[in-house]
Amino acid sequence: MTQLTSIVSSTDNIFGNHGAPIEFVEYGDNECPYCGQAYPIVKDIKTQLGNDIKFVFRNFSLNKIHLHAFPVAVATEAAAFCVLILFAVINKIKEVRANYAAKKADSYAEIT
Repeated sequence: MTQLTSIVSSTDNIFGNHGAPIEFVEYGDNECPYCGQAYPIVKDIKTQLGNDIKFVFRNFSLNKIHLHAFPVAVATEAAAFCVLILFAVINKIKEVRANYAAKKADSYAEIT
């Protein structure tokens, strides 16, 4: 039996608790009918396990039988990248705002 040897890393699309004790890795084709049938089951597993599961999705396009799978995979990877950028920007804004608030509080303390 072949086992998954590829380690989950920061380059993966990870949803949920990154430190969860359970890793669920799905190799999926967004045009595959079987992947579509598995979706509600996987969704239920994620709901039941909550913070105890880290869900990883890896695009595995079957290009020879699913003509649209690869372009959809490219689009989903681009969207995931945009989300990472979005969170990086949001985090930076929060850090800058927190630093500004702390400096503002210090200046008020100096006045009083």
